[in-house]
Amino acid sequence: MTIDCTDGLSTIIGSCTKLWLLFPPTPANLQRMAEAESQKAKFQRIGRHLEGGVIVKMTSSDAIYLPVGCIHIVFTLHGGFLFGKDFTTSKSATPLSKLIVAGLDQFRNRQDQTVCFRLFFEAVQIALAHNQVEIGLKAWLDAWERTRYWADDVSQMRSKARKIWDEFFSKEPYPRKVVCPCGRMKSEEQLSTHFRAEHFWSRSVENGTLSARNTRSATSGSNDSKTNKRKRILDG
Repeated sequence: MTIDCTDGLSTIIGSCTKLWLLFPPTPANLQRMAEAESQKAKFQRIGRHLEGGVIVKMTSSDAIYLPVGCIHIVFTLHGGFLFGKDFTTSKSATPLSKLIVAGLDQFRNRQDQTVCFRLFFEAVQIALAHNQVEIGLKAWLDAWERTRYWADDVSQMRSKARKIWDEFFSKEPYPRKVVCPCGRMKSEEQLSTHFRAEHFWSRSVENGTLSARNTRSATSGSNDSKTNKRKRILDG
C-alpha cells in the first residue's frame, strides 16, 4: 500500500490483468497511513478502516489515472507490462500540502523527501502562473509550518521558494484584490506585504539565521521535527 507524490496515468499491454484498491487522501485516511508507517502488512492492519474505497479491474483496454495522494494497492492477477506517466499540475498543490501536513514525507529518505517538497513547490508555482492564486496560496498556507521547519537547513529550497513568490508578486497586472485566507490580513494591506511578513522566511533566514518571520516561534517545532524524522517506508 503506497501513496505517490505525483499524478499518474498508467496502462498495460498484453494479457495482463490488475486489480486496484483505491482510497482518497482524506484527513482520516492520511492519519491512518501515518500511524501505520514503518509497520509491515499495512493493508491488513488499516485497510478495513479506510474510507471511500473503490475497486478497479484493469485490462489492456483500460487506462487508469491516479491523482497525487491517492492511497492504492495493486494486485496482479495475470502478468504483463505496466506503462505509466507521472506529472504535476496546479491541482496537485492541495493534496501535496495534505501529505506534508500529515507528516507522510517524514517516512522518506532525505532525497525522496526533498523531491516531495520540490514537487509541492512546482505545483504551487504552476497554480500561481495560471491564475489559480487561491489554490496556490491556500496550499502554501496549509503546509507552511512543516515547510519552514523542513527547509531551515535547505537553503536551495528556500531560494527556489523565494524565486517563485518574487516572480508572482512582480507580475503585471498583479491580482491585488486577492485576500489571504489566513484571516489576519488588514483591509489596507497589500497581499505581497502581508505574505512576506507572515508566511515566508525573513531575509535573516536567507542569510543563515534559523528563524522565520511569523507570529509563532519555529524553534520548538523545528527541533521536534528533526528529532522525529523517520526512515522511508512507502510500500507496506
